[in-house]
Amino acid sequence: MSAFVIAFLLAASATRAPREPLRAKGIFADPKGGREVYVFVDVHLCSAEPSLPAAQILASLDEGKTWELTGPRLEGSEFQLAQGSDEGVWVAGLHIAEGPGIDPFLLAPVVPTDLREPWLLHPITTGPSELVKVEKAGPKNLRAWIRPVNHADAIRKGPPRAAVVFSSDDGGRSWSADRGAGSGAPGQFRKFAPITERSGAWRIVDRSDGGFDVQRREATGTWQTVRKFPWSPCDEPAAASFDQRR
Repeated sequence: MSAFVIAFLLAASATRAPREPLRAKGIFADPKGGREVYVFVDVHLCSAEPSLPAAQILASLDEGKTWELTGPRLEGSEFQLAQGSDEGVWVAGLHIAEGPGIDPFLLAPVVPTDLREPWLLHPITTGPSELVKVEKAGPKNLRAWIRPVNHADAIRKGPPRAAVVFSSDDGGRSWSADRGAGSGAPGQFRKFAPITERSGAWRIVDRSDGGFDVQRREATGTWQTVRKFPWSPCDEPAAASFDQRR
């Protein structure tokens, strides 16, 4: 083998995209029966340097035929709540790497849709927190119930701390704890749903080999696997790597 070929192979190996095993954490499907399906995953980067799993969204816009990792990659974070709307899917979560959750955030869909960056990340507040619930009225008005926490709460007796209501009237770009219940009429607000392993006619199923399946319930009531995602531990050859576009 010539020196040129050896040098080319070494360069290709060095520049190859890092492996990123995925673990599914939850799923959200368009409640109106549309074609969009979103799987919330932990992305594990295989690298020499230690790193935390990062929360990201695995999205399909064609009923599971093709998938793409998209949206901001949030190291040490967890997506907890979601809601579908005419603008797209709204997501709320926390940074959880330090133990008690901190710095609750909102992912707001970009309107009009930008396939390169479909969500904008907006912090709700800072500090140790519990994300109690989030509600939305129309494309602009939101309110979030955030319970402040600290390490002493684990041994503290008595009722939990009261949640603080944060409101936004600009689609989550800015939040305030002193605007009351928000500017939308009470009946207009819809509550975000917890992110779980099942959403409507869709679910995720963990496999014994570490991977997971995305399944859809057919009209007969049976579950059909739409896509299998592999799990390749970092210390094993990546025989079946994840193709974002397949």
